[in-house]
Amino acid sequence: MKKIYFLLLLVCLTNGINAQSPVTIVADRDNSIYSESGTASNGAGQHIFTGANAASNLRRSLIHFNLSTIPAGSVITAVSISLYANKLPPASSGPTTIELHKLLEDWGEGTSDPTNAEGQGAPATANDATWTSNLFNTSTWTAPGSDFSATKSDSALVPSIGILTFASTPALVADVQSFVNAGAFNFGWVIMSSAEDTANTARRFSSRTNPTAARQPSITVTYTASLPVTLKTFSGTLQNNRALLNWQTVTELNNQYYEVEHSIDGVTFSSIGKVNGNGSSTASHNYTFTQNNLTQGKHYYRLA
Repeated sequence: MKKIYFLLLLVCLTNGINAQSPVTIVADRDNSIYSESGTASNGAGQHIFTGANAASNLRRSLIHFNLSTIPAGSVITAVSISLYANKLPPASSGPTTIELHKLLEDWGEGTSDPTNAEGQGAPATANDATWTSNLFNTSTWTAPGSDFSATKSDSALVPSIGILTFASTPALVADVQSFVNAGAFNFGWVIMSSAEDTANTARRFSSRTNPTAARQPSITVTYTASLPVTLKTFSGTLQNNRALLNWQTVTELNNQYYEVEHSIDGVTFSSIGKVNGNGSSTASHNYTFTQNNLTQGKHYYRLA
């Protein structure tokens, strides 16, 4: 007599995202602001600046990343931000450290585009950030130079030329977690020198409009996505060469359907059908699915 073994040895409920999912995102806004002028900006240039120039005038950069591709409710586990230093520092200057501080107010990137090396900025255009305005001609910072947290999120030593990386301090991870939890309050960071009182500490980095993609500012976020379904039970029975699958949920969030997957080796699965879900619900729901004409051997099932 031929036998069919029906096994739910591998039960997996997933929303299609790996448990640990890294995503890399290029900045969608950046700008430089200049302490000697409340009307200078650099919204569309190829460079951003930090530190003090030879005349001790300060530069700070503002940077923002759109994190909307990270699912709501995700837990952030690691963060790194990369900048590319693209100009040699003055011979009279020593090593320079720059800091990230979380911004507390929204700001703009207009069409200002300085000429030459961009170090002096250009006349601000509508909604550009400047030293005094977060949105030029519309609103001002509470304090000149931008509104930011006094606690630094991270700091890093600037290379002469090359990639600088801020990486996974608890404060930086907490920043991104807060941005994901409340996306409307994601204002990004200000990048500033740790030695703003020292002349010739200004540094130049590639902006998001730099033509070399590998040099554009980017953030890499690793996160664990929350599952949209709370599964209470998943069971099955074998009746006359048919697999009768049953499962019960406690909650569902934006759940369009369940995809039933089948395997004969517990490794390679393929879809064998779909069962409509209940969208968003906090009530218990029961589901069933039947697979007919099972062949001899072992059978594994999972839900997606």
